Amino acid sequence: MSIRLIAVLAGLTLAGASPTAQSAPNFAGTWTLDADKTAALLKATPGSSRAGGGAASAGGIMAAQGGGGTPPAWVITQTPAALTIVRTLSTGTQQELVYKLDGSESVNVNGRTTQKSRTAVSSGRLVTTGTQTVTTDQGDLSSEFKEVRWLDKDGSMVVETTRTANGTWRVTTQAYRKKQL
Repeated sequence: MSIRLIAVLAGLTLAGASPTAQSAPNFAGTWTLDADKTAALLKATPGSSRAGGGAASAGGIMAAQGGGGTPPAWVITQTPAALTIVRTLSTGTQQELVYKLDGSESVNVNGRTTQKSRTAVSSGRLVTTGTQTVTTDQGDLSSEFKEVRWLDKDGSMVVETTRTANGTWRVTTQAYRKKQL
């Protein structure tokens, strides 16, 4: 085989490689909200804590995560094909989200909420974009979201979520600590 043919084949192979061909960081484990680091991240990221003119707090995030009190742990399993997050809310209800890592559409239904998304690896981070629709007695409420998840240098998992709510974009940043066995 000539060097020129090898170079052409290598170029075609690289050109056909998708961003999802990158290997995803390993998020497997049980994660709990790190309220102190979350509060520090909110202060350090201009605009990150702002939502409709107010400021989100680690306590507010905790309440949103689990209905008040201690936020639920996230149990994450991961294969080369999918990332699965299971969390148990304070009501005892379990929510499961499965994100396909090949860039194809993932559909997750939890109660009245349907989430459609696509996930890809970009620069060592897992990026999920999609829509979430909640069915209510007054009709469906839809929002768009983008979630970027990465492992920080201290081993914590950071999740930055950008979401529309009534036409306003809201950004929240949360940090999680992995439970040691």
